[in-house]
Amino acid sequence: MRKNLTKAKLVEILLIVSIFTVTIVGLYALRLLSSELLSNIGAAARAVIVPFAIALLLSFIFGPLARAMETKLHLPRILSILASITIGILLVTAILVVTIIFMVTQFATILSGMLAFIDNQTVAEFVDRAVVYLSNFINEANLREIIDNLQSQGISLGNVTDIVLAAFSFITRLTTSIISIGFTIVLTPVFLYYLIKERTMILRTIARILPEHIRVHVIELGKRSDEVIRGYLRGQGIVMLFITGFFILSYGVLAIFVPDFSFIHAVLFAVLMGLFCVIPYIGVWIGIAAPVLLLTTLHLEHVATRPYIYIIGIVMIFVFNIIEEILESSVIQPNVYSRQVHIHPIAVLSSFIFFGGIFGLAGFILSVPIAGTIKVCLQYYGEINRKKSAEKTGKEPTVNTG
Repeated sequence: MRKNLTKAKLVEILLIVSIFTVTIVGLYALRLLSSELLSNIGAAARAVIVPFAIALLLSFIFGPLARAMETKLHLPRILSILASITIGILLVTAILVVTIIFMVTQFATILSGMLAFIDNQTVAEFVDRAVVYLSNFINEANLREIIDNLQSQGISLGNVTDIVLAAFSFITRLTTSIISIGFTIVLTPVFLYYLIKERTMILRTIARILPEHIRVHVIELGKRSDEVIRGYLRGQGIVMLFITGFFILSYGVLAIFVPDFSFIHAVLFAVLMGLFCVIPYIGVWIGIAAPVLLLTTLHLEHVATRPYIYIIGIVMIFVFNIIEEILESSVIQPNVYSRQVHIHPIAVLSSFIFFGGIFGLAGFILSVPIAGTIKVCLQYYGEINRKKSAEKTGKEPTVNTG
């Protein structure tokens, strides 16, 4: 060991360790000295990265639509891009509006139904007693006694000030979040337009900044990542169509037997289930909240006349969900994910959790592209190593297509 570890090698190792240590300490000191500055820079970066991330992902969806409108309808390129973006915005807005209105309406109905179970006379007596108690307390005690009582219970002027400051801070953060959401809504279509129109040129311009010996690898990785992401979106589209069609049929049958559960409800819930399937394994289970919520509301409204029919409907929704999961895992995923996606659902779910936890909304949106890019990089690195080994041994390198 001492023979191999020469003085020059030891100096090199110590130099690397010293540089690494100084870098870590310097970054930590920089974080302590300029935490507010870095926080502001991070907030500004997120204000740009989040809409760019959303636009990048949407460009893989609306880009083919714009090209189809350009070739099939013979529209000018700019007009086809604007039309595809407009269609996407209208579709997303319609889905959000319908979903929000439905959820708010159902929650209000459930709340009113629960209040109907409470004895109104008891509630009225409780409110009257509370009003009488407060009136007597205020009339019999002066302001100084009230303050003394509050202080004796641990509530001081400082506590009240802290509460007011916390409320002000909350309002400030809420206002900042609303402004950030507004910027995201405005900037996303702008980024989306240019990414659909000139994405290749933008990526090539970024690649030209890199050194020439790295540029060829970056361009190749970009092409492969683009192919993997497109494959994922194509496969995800097939899965969404399958889930939507399955629940239209199953919920449509349910609408025949369950009163007040119409076929329109079946179609709406099926579309929601299809949209939620972008989150592997658990998305469909999140999506069943809407039909279960509706049937729970109907059960509370008609519990006296129809005590069991809506409970049976809720049970059937869970049964349909289990059947869909079995079909998806045994038939759809082995075929679609192996031929189109090339990214395992576990990797997709893990990337949602990991990158979303680190980078927030931008990480959640870009989790699949990042996972696909990491996979492509690992495969490309393996191919280069196999090529180098083959050149040394004189054998043909094996190509990994998975």
